[in-house]
Amino acid sequence: MIITKQKSFEKIKEFLFPYRSVFICGCSECATLCKTGGEEEVKAMKTRLEEIGKVVSGWIILDPACHRLNDMKFFREHQSEIDGAEAILVLACGNGVQTVAGIVEKPVYPGCDTLFLGEIMRFGNFEERCQLCGECLLGITEECALLQGVPRVC
Repeated sequence: MIITKQKSFEKIKEFLFPYRSVFICGCSECATLCKTGGEEEVKAMKTRLEEIGKVVSGWIILDPACHRLNDMKFFREHQSEIDGAEAILVLACGNGVQTVAGIVEKPVYPGCDTLFLGEIMRFGNFEERCQLCGECLLGITEECALLQGVPRVC
């Protein structure tokens, strides 16, 4: 899964400073499991933005944010709320942010930082497993065999 952390509220306020109204998107998958962009976090962000005078025209949990066809369907269902926003805040990984930005014709801002591809060790504790570098070396580093408890045969 993609491990994210929510950006500081100060950074989010900077992004959204010029806008009066915002629509918030969360993600049903990785950001929900990381507790950075699920329903609970989206509702909390809505409250915080309203406390500083922003109008939140609506919010949605995309299933998942990186699935373009699903996003398009959800956005059609929430079109009037999206039309009522000057900007979109996405609480998901960078892929989710870019997917949303490719669909809507409004400024789109990330509410999370993408850290790595990882594994959930326990609730709130993640272990980095991949940096998504595009050149996997696990076959020569013996990492996979060691994780499986199998000695590598040369």
